[in-house]
Amino acid sequence: MKRTAWGALLSVALAAVCAVAKADGIKWAPSFEAAMQSARSTHRLVMVDFYTDWCGWCKKLDADTYTDPTVVRLSTRFVPVKVNAEKEGVAVARKYNVQGYPTIMFLEGDGSVAAKIGGYLPPQQFAAKLTEIDEAHRELPVLAAKFKQNPADAAVAAKLTGIYVSKDDAEHAEETLAALEKADPTNSTGLLAPALNKVGDLYQDRQQFPRAIALFKKAAARAKKPYDAAYAHISIAVCYLSERKLAPAVPELEATIAVKDGPKDLQDQARQILAAVRKAQQQQRAKQ
Repeated sequence: MKRTAWGALLSVALAAVCAVAKADGIKWAPSFEAAMQSARSTHRLVMVDFYTDWCGWCKKLDADTYTDPTVVRLSTRFVPVKVNAEKEGVAVARKYNVQGYPTIMFLEGDGSVAAKIGGYLPPQQFAAKLTEIDEAHRELPVLAAKFKQNPADAAVAAKLTGIYVSKDDAEHAEETLAALEKADPTNSTGLLAPALNKVGDLYQDRQQFPRAIALFKKAAARAKKPYDAAYAHISIAVCYLSERKLAPAVPELEATIAVKDGPKDLQDQARQILAAVRKAQQQQRAKQ
């Protein structure tokens, strides 16, 4: 058969698959308990969507993201379940310290956290996160074995660090980060700075700001890529502002803006935050 005919048939087939996926939607488990039981028997992660009846972003996630054919297809790699955090899921939401909505937790069969998505994501970004989380879940045992054999493998240490951060596992993330820093102290591979930023994010999320700042400062000092440098500087500023320290945040915001060929979105955010900080400083001086 001619290639053009094959192409036409393939297009029709893909369109049909996408149409079915969109029509069927995500297959949600009937309860959290049923989802956990299924995860244990199928060795998949549970994808728990914590929501509330009043949450507008939850409704947007339902309408836009969960109806996307790619997201629907990728959801079959998990055991999806929706949990109302203010009704039947109060105890579960409290157990996992869910603070905002929507929160999507990815749980192992034993209940431990494998990854988390905090807040709304559009279909393409959500699909990318699903792929990343599924791949990390499958790769973790292999990577852990490789790391045990050769802790000096920078690529393995860097990948494991990202996985452990996703699992909110600070102990193992620190271990693999230390191995990466020992294997590549000058960031010659370009892997160290983003790993430092990831672990910094973990501590920032935990509101352990001194440790986060120390890691972000290391990332800024070793960064070879503009994005890594800008991300580190603006993260340091946000940590200082979270501690209500305006003065030390200013040079970090200025450094973000000054990064050559830096990411426009981060630099625009830095300009907006810097303007707000300077206004607050002026108000403080006026009161003195």
